[in-house]
Amino acid sequence: MKNEMKGSALAVLALASALLLMLGVGLAHAIQAGSAGSCDVFPELGLERNTVLSEPGRVATVKINVKGMQDIACGSQTYGVDFTNGYDGQEFALAVKGSQERNLFYLKPGETNMFEGLIGIPPGTSPGNYTLQIVAYPETDHWKQKSEKVSLQVRQTDASDAYWGTQLQIGWNLIPNVEGLGIYGCPEINTGYRYSAYKGDYITLNRYGAVFSVAPFEQDVENEKFGGLFVFSTQRCTMESRVPAYLLGNSQVSLRDGQLLSIPPAWQGAADEQLVNACMKQSKNPSDKVEMTIWDNDRQKWMSPAAGKQLNNGEVWRALANFDCTLNLDGKLASQVE
Repeated sequence: MKNEMKGSALAVLALASALLLMLGVGLAHAIQAGSAGSCDVFPELGLERNTVLSEPGRVATVKINVKGMQDIACGSQTYGVDFTNGYDGQEFALAVKGSQERNLFYLKPGETNMFEGLIGIPPGTSPGNYTLQIVAYPETDHWKQKSEKVSLQVRQTDASDAYWGTQLQIGWNLIPNVEGLGIYGCPEINTGYRYSAYKGDYITLNRYGAVFSVAPFEQDVENEKFGGLFVFSTQRCTMESRVPAYLLGNSQVSLRDGQLLSIPPAWQGAADEQLVNACMKQSKNPSDKVEMTIWDNDRQKWMSPAAGKQLNNGEVWRALANFDCTLNLDGKLASQVE
């Protein structure tokens, strides 16, 4: 009888131990689930300014700050930030600089990252007030997004802005470009190639919304920021820009060792010989020379221009000098020869 009671007691003890073990495991899972849940939290989103003023054809910027608000125990978490197509977003070329796809990044608890939002305003946009939206969210739970509105005020087109428009053919095309310029149209084209005399080869530029910027793995050179871009098109379309005077003002370009040169408004109507003469005035050796060629879209190759061919605002030429030749982009070529 005692043995039976002892066996029953042991069985009860074993059952109790099993229940306690199950309870402990369940409690541990609950605690773990609670900890994981506190990692999926709303980030903190802030803007340097909520009102932006600009003109058609230009690119405005807005500084964006995102702060990780997860618990310290969560460690680094993946977050995302971008413009949405809500409100009037579909009417503009919106991007976060440095990101062609979704802009994802890591944040430690309490850490803040800053981004530059690019607001491209296509030429022809009607003046008025528009609303844009920016959202930030944890990648693990997109419902926990934080949003901020941006009030965009579009003014009348600035009469001093120059116009650059290029009709693209199927194949390789040259388009004018200056760093920071908004280039609109042909949205399927997201990569361009600029010749770098420093590198002796072409470098890659990625398109972020309306802006072509030097790819992170390439080296940017100050003198080359006024060069044209080769882009490859699979369709006939037009790329166009409005060029604010400040992008070219007080700027100089060296043609030594070659340059894809975007012809500025100040050189409109000048003969290509004037550019050559402006360079040769700086020559110091009889062997110095300047070679000018222009890209033929139909033949897909460089061609020598006809004698006396005029330079036109927004064209792209290849200028090759074997000596130091520096020209002012905002000055007429004739005045640089005198």
